[in-house]
Amino acid sequence: MGFTVNRPVVIKAIVTESFKRLYIQDLEEAIKRVNAIEGQLDSQIRRAELERTVTPQARAIRQQLELEVRVGDNLFTKLSRAEIIVKDGIIMEIREE
Repeated sequence: MGFTVNRPVVIKAIVTESFKRLYIQDLEEAIKRVNAIEGQLDSQIRRAELERTVTPQARAIRQQLELEVRVGDNLFTKLSRAEIIVKDGIIMEIREE
């Protein structure tokens, strides 16, 4: 029957020029990874802020536009001029030619 003993072990490194180069390289790669993650977070924050500023009216327009094109629709008719009538920030009417 065997058993395992866990105990703290101190690791000491002899600092050579080669060790310094490897350590610096590891740190630079870690910094690059952190910067990449920071960029992704910034992008996600900006996207969330933009989505927060989208008004309910804009969402309604987007939903209607996304639902408007279907199989069998005449593409030229769908791409023709359309008008959105807005009064005091409220969509009153959507006109298609």
